[in-house]
Amino acid sequence: MTSRLRPGPVIIGLGIAIWRCPTPRFEPAPSDPLPTHQTQQHPSTSRPTLVPTSVFPDAASTLADEATPPVLRGPADVRQFGAHGDGMHDDGEAIAKALQAGQGSLVFPPGVYRITRTLEVRLDEHGPACISGSSSATLVMAGPGPAIRLIGTHRGTADPSTMKPSIWNRQRTPTLESLAIAGDHPEADGVEASGTMQLTLHRVTIHQVRHALRLVERNRNLIVSDCHLYHNRGIGIFYDHVNLHQSNIVGCHISYNEAGGIVVL
Repeated sequence: MTSRLRPGPVIIGLGIAIWRCPTPRFEPAPSDPLPTHQTQQHPSTSRPTLVPTSVFPDAASTLADEATPPVLRGPADVRQFGAHGDGMHDDGEAIAKALQAGQGSLVFPPGVYRITRTLEVRLDEHGPACISGSSSATLVMAGPGPAIRLIGTHRGTADPSTMKPSIWNRQRTPTLESLAIAGDHPEADGVEASGTMQLTLHRVTIHQVRHALRLVERNRNLIVSDCHLYHNRGIGIFYDHVNLHQSNIVGCHISYNEAGGIVVL
């Protein structure tokens, strides 16, 4: 493995992180009370009791309509939307329908899913995204560009004071886990990300593409753990003129990438 490192706005470190896919938030029934703080009388005393309605203490006062978490329907199984997973059919259209139905949360059962166009996940539109395989699901990119492109709108820094409520509620921690991505086109890439906050890749294998993970424009607080970025024509992790603060790359196998394992431009 060869790596070419150049000075740039990037911090690469080692650490331990714990995460989970974003938990879907379901819309309350019409009879449920509005999400505001209320006081109730305790049955054994006249002392009022504050009944919290949010895990965020200041949510009621700080969240505007645009910052309200999306109402999620739960992960969408791509097979239920017509994906064949046989490595022959183009499953791109079916996966795109599942992406809309699951609002960014997808599940790939075992199989080989061939696509010819990039699966684009716009976080502000879809909400917190979690794309999960079964450790035996492979996404084959048979066209130019990345198999998966994650697009966020975070323009702040890693400082919590610069994170808008809308970013935290709708775009935090986009996650890819337990999925293999392979290339079947000379210009196929694995994953591309821009404008993301807390992008997380866990147990992802990317091989036979050009660049495995390409970070562009601006991203913050990246975690890549237990991944295999192996045997690619380009770069394993490509910091492509990106404005980025803090990368945690833990327990990964990054080798046989012809243009370098980790490259910063």
